Amino acid sequence: MLSALEFDLIVYHPFADAMEYLDRAQLGGLTQTTWCLINDSYRTDVILEYPPFLIAIACIYLAFTFAKTGSKAAQWIESLDVDTDDVRAIAKAILDMYRDHDSATA
Repeated sequence: MLSALEFDLIVYHPFADAMEYLDRAQLGGLTQTTWCLINDSYRTDVILEYPPFLIAIACIYLAFTFAKTGSKAAQWIESLDVDTDDVRAIAKAILDMYRDHDSATA
């Protein structure tokens, strides 16, 4: 694919969007987990398929879930007025990557 693009590819990173959302919602306790999830998202295709702000939202959503505050995540996402199907698809792709990695190393 990169050859077809003549290696002319610009990827916008979701880190700045994530920090903005975390700061605005005063969710600083989720920063480390969100940052790790964003780093791991680069092992999937989502970085090429979705805009960075949706990847940031999906990673924050997963961080909420890992912190066992999933009900707050649903309320937070609803307040953003984004396509929740896309957020779920991104989250699923990241979780699938973890599952695939775990099964490959087992």
